[in-house]
Amino acid sequence: DSITYGLGNNMGNDTFNFALPGMSTISQLEQLKQLTAAQVKCNKALIALGTNDATYRTTDAQFINNMQQIISIIRTKMNAKKVLLIPSFYSTVAASHDLTLAGPLERVEKIRSFTRQVAATEKVLIVEKELQPLYEGTVLKENVTKDGVHLNSEGRIIYRGALLKILR
Repeated sequence: DSITYGLGNNMGNDTFNFALPGMSTISQLEQLKQLTAAQVKCNKALIALGTNDATYRTTDAQFINNMQQIISIIRTKMNAKKVLLIPSFYSTVAASHDLTLAGPLERVEKIRSFTRQVAATEKVLIVEKELQPLYEGTVLKENVTKDGVHLNSEGRIIYRGALLKILR
């Protein structure tokens, strides 16, 4: 999604960031068709989706089904030995009230619960505690965001550091 997109490709050798602004589980499935057609393979995949699904009003069943398909494709066609999920990002309270910026916090929390459900069903690890420095409870800290949703340089440093720990 656009949170991960903001990092670019700076995670080290043989690590690629395929994130795009506005990415949802629907567009991720389309992107995976292209990546598998190009025979892209990976050892470890980190999936950070759901924030835009909360904004775009993806149905509950569609989100769960899409996430299961994404994990299956990454495992079977891309040969990932390890798949990790980052639940959807919260926004600031103010941004959550502006549907042009973010999904309502209640919807983001519901999508996060579906992500946990899929993780349990598919036996994949959820990555949450590593990102807690970005939040005060379940709200994005004002000092790590430029618009209530997207990370500023300080937020990107925290996020990148967390991802590097996870990827190691």
